[in-house]
Amino acid sequence: MPSFTLPISEIYKIESEKVYFMKVNIESNATLIGEMRESVGMCINFFVLDEANMKNWLNNRTFTAYAKAQTVGKYNFTFTTDHDGTYYFVFDNREFYVHAPCSDKVIIFKLKRQE
Repeated sequence: MPSFTLPISEIYKIESEKVYFMKVNIESNATLIGEMRESVGMCINFFVLDEANMKNWLNNRTFTAYAKAQTVGKYNFTFTTDHDGTYYFVFDNREFYVHAPCSDKVIIFKLKRQE
């Protein structure tokens, strides 16, 4: 799983039925502004999770997300971290949530600290 530092401006190809994760170490009380855009359609499910909630999500347990968008083509978000640690940005291109085949996607993702 790749680690990133802020600011982030990346383009990813996410294959059908795949999940892409990225992680960022962020200090407490940091307010972040982000944008996720999908090239075509609305099949990506996007989550921002801390370490504990990432483990819950991976094990199909109840989790709480700092930001969450399901089956959207574009999503702008702002959140403030509540502790120092690793935060995970999850791009889920699986049929699990939409009950329809998802094609390969190109995602544009941006994340920065609020000035």
